[in-house]
Amino acid sequence: MQHLKYIENSFELLPLRVKVVIYLFPFTILCLIYLYFLEIKRPIDRTPSLVNIEKIQMKVKLIDVLKDIENFAFKNEIYLNKITKGDSSLDFIANSDLKKRLSLLIYLEKYNSFSKIKSFQMSDENLKVSIDFKKFYKKEEIDLIKELEKFKEKKKQVYNLKAIIGQKAFINNKWFSLNDKIERFEIKKINKTNVLMENKFKKISLNLQEKN
Repeated sequence: MQHLKYIENSFELLPLRVKVVIYLFPFTILCLIYLYFLEIKRPIDRTPSLVNIEKIQMKVKLIDVLKDIENFAFKNEIYLNKITKGDSSLDFIANSDLKKRLSLLIYLEKYNSFSKIKSFQMSDENLKVSIDFKKFYKKEEIDLIKELEKFKEKKKQVYNLKAIIGQKAFINNKWFSLNDKIERFEIKKINKTNVLMENKFKKISLNLQEKN
């Protein structure tokens, strides 16, 4: 009893501010515990944030991309020349055997989400390629194996332009208009004496009375 009396007397002697703090302390603890459990029960918003892919820019510098390509070419005995570097593009010619040039094309297309092969031309000796890094691309797989098989066949299609009347061209004994497709090519322009056809990889200019 004496101890309780001593504590009671001591409490009475405390300043008012200290007494208020002591009274409020248990209430404060209870409030903190309540808020803690309330936060735990709150559902987490797992909705993915939308990203404008048009604004995504490649962080890797183009000069570093070129170094990676040169390292890949060196390891695979592919010789690069006539390298041209634009603001967001690379153009060059690669010399090696057919299989190694194909591996280079696959490497370029899959380099990252910004690499996109704009065009390439394969000959018996070299590969001319233009690759763009301008923006984030939703990849469209290029069937490089199919292109290689077409090249291996070495069957060059002959297109005979025999007549042009207005915006119609008589090619291989059939009339075609602007934007019509002839096998893998699309007619892009019909002039008075020639027709321009192209696909993703090649352009062909047909002249009257000439074979291409």
